[in-house]
Amino acid sequence: MILAVNLCLFFSPTTSTPTAIGPLWLVTAVPLQGYGMDLLSLRYACRCDEGSVQLSHEHSGWQWFDPAAYRATHLSDTEVTRWRQSSDAEAFNILRNRDGLDDFLRWRNQ
Repeated sequence: MILAVNLCLFFSPTTSTPTAIGPLWLVTAVPLQGYGMDLLSLRYACRCDEGSVQLSHEHSGWQWFDPAAYRATHLSDTEVTRWRQSSDAEAFNILRNRDGLDDFLRWRNQ
């Protein structure tokens, strides 16, 4: 199993937390906009055991998902068009997140 990790997530060393197996790879850097400023999200990945993820206090939920299926449903051209109708800034983030996920899918398949 491969765990994609956004830099803002930190895992506690508990038995329910996936254990990293091997190195942590920087997969991509994704420019985003939010909180009235430009942001840079660093996306890492590592091999890990299956298990539950323990989030920091800043996050409220997580789930394992198939990245290719997520891209097809949540980051499709149709979804980008829908977001663009409500806000160019939101469409920017959707497009940048799609680019980041595409980078991960390329990394995973090499």
